[in-house]
Amino acid sequence: MKVSLKFIYHQLVEINDTPHRKAMGLAIGVFCGIFPGTGPLAALAVSFVLKVNRAAALLGSLLTNTWLSLVTLGLAVKIGALIQGEDWQKIQTGAILNALGSVILGFVIVGGLLAMGVYSIAFWTLILQEKAARHKKESLFQ
Repeated sequence: MKVSLKFIYHQLVEINDTPHRKAMGLAIGVFCGIFPGTGPLAALAVSFVLKVNRAAALLGSLLTNTWLSLVTLGLAVKIGALIQGEDWQKIQTGAILNALGSVILGFVIVGGLLAMGVYSIAFWTLILQEKAARHKKESLFQ
């Protein structure tokens, strides 16, 4: 796991783009990756339309695709049902079409919150990394 996180960090840092476009691409990828069945293709399409970093979006969607959807499914159902004033236990045992609206709403909220968190962490990490790199370069020339 530590090696994977290190690899992901280096891949994201080495992408030649602004911290905002990289962080936004990663956040869009995470958001799209949360939704079952969408993942990388949706992340690439949305990142293309919004003109953010497609490589970061692809990376974010691959990080969350499917496995995180399974983890967040229960939370998405509960949040969607709560907002729509429904009993989440009835949604889980009820007809799939009746539950679909609550599940989608829940995934939008959970995905949105995760995406905002990922954006914030990635943006500030990339800003600090760029400042450290500039400082190191400046100290070499002094």
